Amino acid sequence: MENNTSYNDQDLIRFFREEDEQAIRQVYMTHYKPLVFFCNEIVKDKLQAEDITQEVFVKVWKNRQKFQSIAELRAYLYVSAKNAALNILDHIEVRDKYKKEMARLENDEPAYIESRMLFSELMVSVYEEIGKLPPMYAEVLKLLYLEEVPPAQVASQLQLTPENLRIRKFRAIGMLKSALIKKGFSTTTLIFYYFLVTKG
Repeated sequence: MENNTSYNDQDLIRFFREEDEQAIRQVYMTHYKPLVFFCNEIVKDKLQAEDITQEVFVKVWKNRQKFQSIAELRAYLYVSAKNAALNILDHIEVRDKYKKEMARLENDEPAYIESRMLFSELMVSVYEEIGKLPPMYAEVLKLLYLEEVPPAQVASQLQLTPENLRIRKFRAIGMLKSALIKKGFSTTTLIFYYFLVTKG
């Protein structure tokens, strides 16, 4: 197949195990950014998160023959990333705080990992799609939701009235919502959309 071919999940795991170059690239491109985001949520260090992600992919590659499905590979990626991130935390108080959180969820860890996977994948798409919006709308969302600048300060910075800021914000949210739905985020997108609309 040509390099621009996108495999379905069944073919993808088969070709990945067979060391097909396009399958390897597809697995990497699909999961790299969400994994970095996921790790960075734990270690709070982008470079360290990238290092962990690279190490996890090496581990997955060494164990590629074990995976029978993409879902199994995906779960392995995130569980390995979580464990690696915990292992490199230097600050014992941070480590303990995170482990206490995990202890509360240990009886439901698969559901926890799944929720963090979905959140990480969603947030990567959110950042990407905001970057594709017209600048006047992208700037509003970046300031309000990514940088958490107070609305009054955003209005002043962009030289907008509070009402014009609200109008621009809701138009931007609508554009973002449509873009995310096109990427396959249905229920998750609506939850995130509700969060944006009701925040502040």
